[in-house]
Amino acid sequence: MSKPLKNYLIVGLIAILPLWITYFIILAVFNVVVSLARPFIGALPFLPDSPLMVNVISFVGTILFLFGLGVFMTNVVGRKIFLMFEASLQRIPVLSGIYTSIRKLINVFYDEGPMTKRFERVVLVEFPRKGVFSFGFVTSEGGPTLAKRIGKDVLTVFIPTTPNPTSGFLIVVPKDEVVAMDISVDGAVKMVISGGVIPLEA
Repeated sequence: MSKPLKNYLIVGLIAILPLWITYFIILAVFNVVVSLARPFIGALPFLPDSPLMVNVISFVGTILFLFGLGVFMTNVVGRKIFLMFEASLQRIPVLSGIYTSIRKLINVFYDEGPMTKRFERVVLVEFPRKGVFSFGFVTSEGGPTLAKRIGKDVLTVFIPTTPNPTSGFLIVVPKDEVVAMDISVDGAVKMVISGGVIPLEA
């Protein structure tokens, strides 16, 4: 294949690839949502024998169910009932480990607010060695115990990994050794996820 033809093929692929991936993501989400209610909706005797109709009703039914569950969970009684249900799950040996791990992972992104609100600000720290800088998120002041041990005021800093920012390293750094960055936490998270492809946003 000649070079111009290869270039046309690559340009065409680059042009269609985002749309293609978006389509498959939307399709996957639709299938997951529909699968939650399809067994119940499909069992209704008065529905027409139409897979499309069953899928559409299942999708709408699942959305309405999740909305109702959200309303239920936002009141005190619903929250208490859910916590009792969670406590029961956590007493089951194997299921407890799986459920707790998933719950902790989800809580990183949402626990009375998005993940990025748990971080105070973005900094640069010399990590993993001197002369090499990594982006980090300040999670808290180090406190008097750490400060007394180290002999100076410190910060606890979370260093995320790429492309999964939910894992990383928690390090303790003296305040005078961090470089403050005037950028948003959201912008830094996007850059980490993209491996540096997405530029920093203030």
